[in-house]
Amino acid sequence: MASALLAAVARADPAGPPADWLIEDRAGVLRLRLAHAERPRPDGGVLVVDPNRRLVTWEGVPGEVGCRKKLEAPFARIRAVRDEPEGVVRVEVKGEPRDRWVFVPLPHATWLARASSRAFQGFGPELRDSFVGPDGFPMPVGGSAQFGGVQLRPDIVPAEVSSDVRLAVERVRRSLGRTALPSVAVYEALHGRPTEVGIAEIVATPGAFEGRAVRVRGVAASLPRGRGLELTDGDARLRAVPQPELAALVRAAAREWSGQEVEVAGVVRGGPGSVDGPTPEVGFWEYQGPDRAATPADDARTVTIRDLAERPAELAGQTVRLVGKFRGRNLFHDLKEPGPGGAWVVKSGRHAAWIVGHRPEGRGFRLDPFLVRDTTRWVEVVGQVETRDGVTFLRAKAVALSAPAAFVWNGPRLRTDPRPEVVFTLPLADEDVPSSGAHLLVQFSAYMDEESFEGRVRLRYGSGGPELGRVRWSYDDVRRVLVVDPGEPLRAGTEVEMLLMPGIADVFAAPLEPPTGAAPGDPARVLRWRVSSAASADASPAVP
Repeated sequence: MASALLAAVARADPAGPPADWLIEDRAGVLRLRLAHAERPRPDGGVLVVDPNRRLVTWEGVPGEVGCRKKLEAPFARIRAVRDEPEGVVRVEVKGEPRDRWVFVPLPHATWLARASSRAFQGFGPELRDSFVGPDGFPMPVGGSAQFGGVQLRPDIVPAEVSSDVRLAVERVRRSLGRTALPSVAVYEALHGRPTEVGIAEIVATPGAFEGRAVRVRGVAASLPRGRGLELTDGDARLRAVPQPELAALVRAAAREWSGQEVEVAGVVRGGPGSVDGPTPEVGFWEYQGPDRAATPADDARTVTIRDLAERPAELAGQTVRLVGKFRGRNLFHDLKEPGPGGAWVVKSGRHAAWIVGHRPEGRGFRLDPFLVRDTTRWVEVVGQVETRDGVTFLRAKAVALSAPAAFVWNGPRLRTDPRPEVVFTLPLADEDVPSSGAHLLVQFSAYMDEESFEGRVRLRYGSGGPELGRVRWSYDDVRRVLVVDPGEPLRAGTEVEMLLMPGIADVFAAPLEPPTGAAPGDPARVLRWRVSSAASADASPAVP
């Protein structure tokens, strides 16, 4: 049956050969051939994410193995897209059950069929309750989960399934214009991927969850003085405090969340004490707010400020959405004077843009274009691209606070070294890298120019071995950390090398220099780790 599903889905979508389960065409339309987790057996179809029409569709392939359900939803109806520890992609759609749209990439249809067979179903409550983790604590609810009536467990997910699922989620979120914060990869590398649990479980046994990454949901209420949220599920209550990157955004939005369901992902830690001792809280780095009314951003194509700077003619007249750091009335001279009357500036990376037609204010905030302290904020701007007298700008229709999207240097910073240097890695040089779900973290002594990493971060096996072709990276400027995802399972028992090539530089344009005696073209740094010989289903190394 699984082989028939593979063949049927391949025939149904002629956009590429059968091996290409994920395809993006020149127009930016993303197609994914997927197996749908459905009872009594998985079925198949093609998920299409079209950023031009702002539409997500799902249609089954013809024949017995094709999915009978159809989906046609504008981007505004897509609540969340995430990779679950159970090895599946979950797409949550407003107004539909949370577990209706759950998939795996088509090459893993055979695994899904086997995992959802009777061998992995039928666990009664007594047997499930008897499971314990390696630390002796009972497994949380997320230890096994049902999707579309199919029960899956994270401890049986092959490394290649987890890797492809992460890739699918990243590409879908990018097409939706909802890429994760740069810091999320760092938090998940430190604490692990979040597991869905109930608030009552954390409150009842906080020690079992201390230091663990969780995903919880509850009815929200604002804490005093904008310190975060209190989430309630029945009689259980739990504090949820945003990480610094999200604090301003949550503070502005939380006023409208009271009495509505909110979901957060973060790490469990000890909170302020009471007469009974410390109480647990979740320090969260991601959240999903309640459903909201439609906004101009829902119908706008997502672009970067770099797109605006490099392709103004192509974008002229279009309504677009972009995210940038507020820079006031060109307070840091990011753009040549003069700008349009009353304009203000946003910046991301090396690129900046003028904004006209709307003051830098919106729901729960007001920024002053002449006040330097307000330039710590990130904003989302929706507007029409215009060019006048050779100057391209965005005529804004709406402005809202946003989470950080990229690196922006705000001027002079204290230099720790005349040249940037690698000061720390995780895992450490003498530690093994897990073969599954590895994230390699490299911290620098200086604030780095994010764009200088483009095309200069490589992974390979051994000295001179084959390079990995699906490497992805992100840069967290707050912590000066480069996060590298191999994009595929690593070969157990081998050595993996990270090559940092010449051209990588800090914000002062000082290069990461190769070692003395290096030949022209040699890497500026070669970092090595040993891949664990034991296969691991754990998604990330955990740090106590």
